[in-house]
Amino acid sequence: MNKNYVSSREDDIERDNAEMVWVKINIKGCKYMYISGCYRAKVDDAETLDALDAALQRLCGRNNSPILLAGDFNLPGWDWANKTLKQNCPYPSLHNKFGDIISDHGLTQTVDAHTRLDIIHLT
Repeated sequence: MNKNYVSSREDDIERDNAEMVWVKINIKGCKYMYISGCYRAKVDDAETLDALDAALQRLCGRNNSPILLAGDFNLPGWDWANKTLKQNCPYPSLHNKFGDIISDHGLTQTVDAHTRLDIIHLT
């Protein structure tokens, strides 16, 4: 065990209706850091976006600690580079809601390359 890094699960900010986990990391001599993994399974899932926004609001009320948010948000109509909707975006209101959430909480995209290989098409 390394006493310089102490972590704890923050289940008080998690919601039963969302596949999301939050962890608080205490690095000796530094602020707390919050890390989350989130999976939004369906493109029409509004509940997970609501849960994400609520969790971020609760964290912002606690302190000014850094947040690392990772996951699969299932937003095929979102243009990550320009933070806008793509043409023919499915569920534009949910995509815009996600954009508002990341903007309202000062989050920025750090991964700018594909993290998975292209889909393999079988014939």
